[in-house]
Amino acid sequence: LVHDDLPEMDNDDYRRGKYSLHKAFGGAMGILAGDALLVEGFRFILSDSHFCRLVGNTKLLKILNVLLDALSVEGMVGGQVLDIDLEGTEADEEQVMDIYRMKTARFIQAPILCGAIVGGVNKKELNDLERFGLLAGECFQIKDDLLDVTQPSEILGKTAGKDVQQEKATLVKIYGIHGTQEIMENLFREAEAILNQTNRSFSLLREIAHFIITRHH
Repeated sequence: LVHDDLPEMDNDDYRRGKYSLHKAFGGAMGILAGDALLVEGFRFILSDSHFCRLVGNTKLLKILNVLLDALSVEGMVGGQVLDIDLEGTEADEEQVMDIYRMKTARFIQAPILCGAIVGGVNKKELNDLERFGLLAGECFQIKDDLLDVTQPSEILGKTAGKDVQQEKATLVKIYGIHGTQEIMENLFREAEAILNQTNRSFSLLREIAHFIITRHH
């Protein structure tokens, strides 16, 4: 998010109602702080010797691989590249969904998969949760785009209307508010259906998915 707010990216002066980091401390500190946070996240996991012993080397490597995939050119970095490249273009639904999946959904999916790996789910459950996480993440980004055009800056805690201003490739641009809302609700129902067919309740995941599509900021 620190990097996302930089002038070279989304160029947003506010985050959660306060100055974004580069606005408060300068662009150089924005770049360095984002880099440091990325490194610290992995160091936090690896420095917890109790956790590392508890999960074992095999699961730990799987967890790290999931996180690195989410950050890679097939994840957040690649998604951000598409997001920038498609600004001001007549992007179609498939291209927009590629952005959503890579830059956002993979981030929502990653902690769900990490928890599943630690919990020792079977292969089918892991596949189900992988799909659920992607759908929930797509809903999150779609909701973000809806909020950008339906809520004021005071509620969002960041500058409203930036997507239109920067000519971002979004579903709202293609289908409008109501059409985009319908797509999000269909994805949510698909995500719910995946959990309904499992042998576990996954009650917290259900709550998270419901929060994602009903939040106001």
